[in-house]
Amino acid sequence: MAFASGAFVWPASVDVNGARTDVANPFSSAVKSRRLLLTDADRRILTAWIRAGKTPQRVVRRTRIVLLVAEGRSMRDVAAQVGVSTRSVALWRRRFEGGGPSALLADAPGRGRKATVTDSARQRLDALLAMPPPASRWTIRALAAAGGISAASVHRILKAGKVTLGPELGPQSTRDR
Repeated sequence: MAFASGAFVWPASVDVNGARTDVANPFSSAVKSRRLLLTDADRRILTAWIRAGKTPQRVVRRTRIVLLVAEGRSMRDVAAQVGVSTRSVALWRRRFEGGGPSALLADAPGRGRKATVTDSARQRLDALLAMPPPASRWTIRALAAAGGISAASVHRILKAGKVTLGPELGPQSTRDR
């Protein structure tokens, strides 16, 4: 064991060619990951995605991760170079191994914000819009009260369906104008 100024330092060793190398710390998390094997076709596809100007940046990042892992770099080095966590490196490596290059294109199901407006609320709103308004015309607040949903949800549904509430004519699609 070698000590330098009271701290433990991993000893150096000599390889078969006589060159001095530092022995890797067995407790380090920067252990080299096993090399990812790429076919020539996969490598061509991935490099084309990186070079293409229209490839979404999230796909380029995933592709860089796979190519760096295929070079034999450690997960920590890849994570530092690409600017992601080691967990992300492991995730995209695993997805690539399971599905090839096409697995890098799509996010897993269940990601992103969940829908806040239910289909039943949409159906109730459509039924209300088919009926004559209680006053001179439908308003967002009147639709919300009659449908039992919030005014914000009514507004979201109308906006998504490109429907406006005209002053005299009732609901209109902006596509009809």
